[in-house]
Amino acid sequence: MTEKKLLRAEIRAKIAALPREECLRGDRLIREKVLALPEARTAKSVFTYLSEDWEVDTRAVIETLLQWGKTVAIPVVHGKGIMTFADVRDVSGPVLTPERGDVLLVPALCYDRQNYRLGQGGGYYDRYLTACPARSVGLGRAALLQERLPAEPHDVPVDLVITD
Repeated sequence: MTEKKLLRAEIRAKIAALPREECLRGDRLIREKVLALPEARTAKSVFTYLSEDWEVDTRAVIETLLQWGKTVAIPVVHGKGIMTFADVRDVSGPVLTPERGDVLLVPALCYDRQNYRLGQGGGYYDRYLTACPARSVGLGRAALLQERLPAEPHDVPVDLVITD
C-alpha cells in the first residue's frame, strides 16, 4: 500500500472520530472566513464543490453567494479523471470555465502547511488546478492539518487554505 493510501485511511479514521458539534462549529467559522475574502466579494463566479458528509459544508456559502448575485458552479464528472463545472442551478447547462478574478473552493481530506492537499485519490482537482487561473482556496479542518504531506510532481498546491 502506498504512503498516500495509508495516510488516507489514517485521516478518514480521524474524520470519523471528530465530534459532530466541533465540525458544525468549524463549518460556521470557515464559512465566515470564505465570505469575508475580498476575492469572494469581487469575483464574478465562484467554483465550489457540493459538500457531502464529512466535508467542510459549502451549502450555506453557496446560498449566500447566490444571494449576492454571483454565478456559482459545481463540478460535473465526465469519466475517469475528467471534471468540468456547471451552474449550480442548471448542471445540464453549458460548461463554465474559471477566469482570473474568480474563486475555486477545493475539497480535501486534509491539507498541509505548504497548501498541498490529500484528496480522494482520483486526481480530478490536481488536473484541474494545473490550468486554472482562478484563486484556489482549500477548505479544511484545523484538527486534520498536517505539517507536510507526501507530494508528487503532479500534485498542485492551492493558493490559500482556510481552516476553522
